[in-house]
Amino acid sequence: MVLVGGLTTGSVLVLALPFAFLLTKPAKPPIKAKIGQDKQLKSVNQPQLLSAKDKYQLLLSKGRFYYSKARSQQSNINLLNQAIEAYRQAIDLKPNKPEAYFLAGQLYDSIRQSYPQAEKQAYQAYLNAHKKYLNQAIYLNTLANFLIETQQPAQAFEILNKDLKYTPANYAGRLILAQASIQIGKLNQAVVVLTYLKRKKALPNEVDKQLKVLKKLVELDPSFKNNLSAKDSATIDQKIEMFEMEDIPSQQASSNKLVIASPTQDQPQLNLIETTNSNGLTGKVVLKSNQVEAFVKNDNVKPDSKIIITTEEDINQSVYVKSKQVGGFSLAVSGQLDSQVTVVYWISN
Repeated sequence: MVLVGGLTTGSVLVLALPFAFLLTKPAKPPIKAKIGQDKQLKSVNQPQLLSAKDKYQLLLSKGRFYYSKARSQQSNINLLNQAIEAYRQAIDLKPNKPEAYFLAGQLYDSIRQSYPQAEKQAYQAYLNAHKKYLNQAIYLNTLANFLIETQQPAQAFEILNKDLKYTPANYAGRLILAQASIQIGKLNQAVVVLTYLKRKKALPNEVDKQLKVLKKLVELDPSFKNNLSAKDSATIDQKIEMFEMEDIPSQQASSNKLVIASPTQDQPQLNLIETTNSNGLTGKVVLKSNQVEAFVKNDNVKPDSKIIITTEEDINQSVYVKSKQVGGFSLAVSGQLDSQVTVVYWISN
């Protein structure tokens, strides 16, 4: 049985939610009335009608409810369809408001691993939400992050570079711009953005992480600067040296948190207990307290790849890249972790 726009209640969720609707206004029902002695018009038996604004909010709440319930039941397809239908009705009611597009995008984004066709829908929904409200940072940042996660850093760079002017205090968006700049080789742009954030004292921990990664990428692979002019190349060196960075040996180094793995690194063997899938040049791996190793599957890892890792938390143990092969690499811990640790990695080819 068809629910809406090609959505079925069968075993496969067919994603066909359009994102451009005509706004239609239902005809108002007749109102029975009488004229009293004071000659004022008074309604009799008038239906309790919701305003368009209230109905829109009700539809959003309905969509959130079904989506939350679907997630608690292992992405129940019937419930997902009901959430999609609620968001569609909200878009139909108020096509120029961003919230329904954004919520639909989050739904599609969350299921794109199981339903690859949802990726395109998620992108279109996030893009519509951003276009409807250019000066709302959350819509721009979510769209840019989505593009980086789906290996489209050039498009993320283009959108951020064009639309950040609408959110001048959007420091998180500028940090995403720096990340996209590094991924597409625009190192000078990354340095300019990170220097600006450093001067503003915005997001200091995240900025320092990006600066450390940038510094090591330049040190380990000078070809990153080959396409730059001599002036731009010198600017990168000067800007990076403005910050007090630790010098880290390239063979197997570890400072407080940063570890660089060379292609020939040899480490003690540990038992493999978890596998993580990722296809971006950057990513995060969560190591649990009882975990000693994790294998990260990533198609970007080549025989001559360099892998840089850092932990988000300060820990007493050392996390390092134990081994590397085409299509992935192994992370290992020097001892027992006391608590969960998030490892951020960067692949340099």
